[in-house]
Amino acid sequence: PVFAISIALKFKQEIILGVVYDPLREEMYHAIKGHGAFMNDVAIRVSSQSKFDRSLLATGFPFRYKQCLKRYISCFEEIFNNVSGIRRIGVAAIDLAYVASGKFEGFWEVALSPWDIAAGLLLIKEAGGKVSDFWGKENYLPHEYFLATNGQIHQEMLVILKKHFHKYKSI
Repeated sequence: PVFAISIALKFKQEIILGVVYDPLREEMYHAIKGHGAFMNDVAIRVSSQSKFDRSLLATGFPFRYKQCLKRYISCFEEIFNNVSGIRRIGVAAIDLAYVASGKFEGFWEVALSPWDIAAGLLLIKEAGGKVSDFWGKENYLPHEYFLATNGQIHQEMLVILKKHFHKYKSI
């Protein structure tokens, strides 16, 4: 029973407003480009954890593209063996809000639509985190591979993701 309302405003090819609301917990996350990120009107920041082996991550599984599950599981296994833990809530918007608020150090997934992630990705950027595709590029919304972290563990995640998803292509 986890769900969220996620709304983003895109203006001139740029996400400028993001809202993620978790009605069961009465948590309203919001960000305006250049003005920070907030949860229930209290400023939030990403985690300062810099040690990959002490990081708590979140992910989902490519439910729409089961043909890449074997590759995803291989990647998952390598990451799982090198971090403190991995959680799967099942709602990308909440996972991203949790990265923005420091509850998780990172989140990665494939095959999500822009409307699933746009608001949460702005939250992370405004909370001091980093967002890219699996190859470190910032043009992630039109593609199906994305990574969002506190910025401290981004490079270590990219090394693993690039190894398992070495070709830049649509799923």
